[in-house]
Parts: sequence; C-alpha cells; structure tokens
Amino acid sequence: MVIVKDRSGEVKIGKYNQWDGYLAGVGKDLLEFLSEHPDFEKHLDKLRFLESEFDKEFIARFNSKPNRKEMVWFNSFVSRDLGVKLLYNIVNHKKAGLALWDESGDLSFVAYQYTIDYSLDLFKIEDFSNKKEYTFSLSNLPKEGDEAFKLFIEE
Repeated sequence: MVIVKDRSGEVKIGKYNQWDGYLAGVGKDLLEFLSEHPDFEKHLDKLRFLESEFDKEFIARFNSKPNRKEMVWFNSFVSRDLGVKLLYNIVNHKKAGLALWDESGDLSFVAYQYTIDYSLDLFKIEDFSNKKEYTFSLSNLPKEGDEAFKLFIEE
C-alpha cells in the first residue's frame, strides 16, 4: 500500500499494489522515485479521488462497458499492477482534476505500507508481518552506501 499525504496532511494517493510490495521491490522503487523527484509534492494538486455521488455516471459506465479512453486511464492510474509507475504517470500527466480510486481504507490484508507524508517530511515504512517500522526524512533519504540503504537490498 502506498499512501501520499500533502502538506496539509490530506491523503492524495491511497494505492494498493498487487505485486512485489516488499522493501526490495516497491520500497526500493519508491526510494529511487523520491530521489529522482524531490518536487513530487507539486503534482499532488492535480489529483482528486473519485466520489460516488459526483462521479456516479462515470463509475456506472466504467463498471459496465468502459471505452478505450477509460481503459487507458485505468491502465495508467488505477491498475493494481502499476506499482511505483503510478507516481511516474502522475508526474507526466499535465491536466488538473485527475481522478484516482482511494484504496487506503482496509489495511488488514497489507504486508507493507509506505507513507510519503509531506506534512511531516517523512517517508515511513510499516512492515505489518514483522511488526517493524522505519522512518526517514524526505529531505535526507537513504542513499546507496548508507547503512539504512541495506534495508532495500534483497537478501
């Protein structure tokens, strides 16, 4: 699970990742992404969550027979197979009002949760399986060669 909060603490991204959620997978990919895009926060303003009442016609159409444009949206911003590619797609998306599903509710089935929180300047990793938590400052992320970076290397 990847959660991204803006400077006010509002959740802007709540995305479940189907595959490779471990530290050496999504964890390392997120660390790399955050290092490449220290300004990612500025892209959060263009996001919103789908709302059941406001978007009900779209949701009904999408659930019954999505068109090609809607399938491109799904494959670029919704699919659980995206992993960190979702964040790269958001950076490359130019228009405001990009609607995402909010999947940040039920965490009972999640092994790892990654939280990028701009209100607290932190990148937090929660390993629910082993009951461990790791927290890093967004302004001082682990780099290759750092002791903390070893967390992200597959053993």
